[in-house]
Amino acid sequence: MLDNDPVIWAMLNAIKELKIENDKLKKANKGVSDKDKRIRRLKGSFSHLICFSPF
Repeated sequence: MLDNDPVIWAMLNAIKELKIENDKLKKANKGVSDKDKRIRRLKGSFSHLICFSPF
């Protein structure tokens, strides 16, 4: 049985809130990662069109 100590309940609620925030950040990070992969793929397909000159 769980102790009814208010500190325990506060810690449990904080853990729940942190999990929600962590899940949101993971989802956002995946979105950014997917966009990065698409950009890198596009960059690779256009790399033959870009000519870099030292002058």
